[in-house]
Amino acid sequence: MVIPPTLIKELRLAYAGNSKAVSANLDRIAQRTGIPRRRLRSFAYHQGFRATGQRRQWTAEEIEYLGENLGSVSVRYMARKLGRSASAVKHKASELQRSARLTSGYNISNLCDVFGVSDERVKRWIGRGLLGKAHGGAGRGCETRITEENVIRFIKLYPSEYDLGRVEQAWYKALVFGRV
Repeated sequence: MVIPPTLIKELRLAYAGNSKAVSANLDRIAQRTGIPRRRLRSFAYHQGFRATGQRRQWTAEEIEYLGENLGSVSVRYMARKLGRSASAVKHKASELQRSARLTSGYNISNLCDVFGVSDERVKRWIGRGLLGKAHGGAGRGCETRITEENVIRFIKLYPSEYDLGRVEQAWYKALVFGRV
């Protein structure tokens, strides 16, 4: 079904108000024309019509910022920095076919493997603040992450907390003495 140009003008004007006004306008237009409301909404969306207070378009700078920071900066931090919701950031990451999960640093499982200790021990280190501030882990499916800088600081300040005989040697040397 083709939307006539006169209706496009009317639809654009219908989106001039807030969400409630837009909803009422769409109902009125749908009733008068016989075009299903969902069809009108879909057409308006593809034309870029938005009610006042609805989602704003992503700028090229915001998308570039996401591209540079996804995986290394938390979603909450990026959302605050961009003045958007965390859901909006996750959704945009999904549209860009990128993961919003942090990939930098170490999770509890990684630390268990490289230090040769149990997850309970790593959790105690985190609880005591020995590994610095843990990131993530706030909700279901969120993974606690520890930055590499905090792991290096832990290694240097708390050598009595781990057994060098159980530590993954290649990883330890690369981390402490630098990658060669």
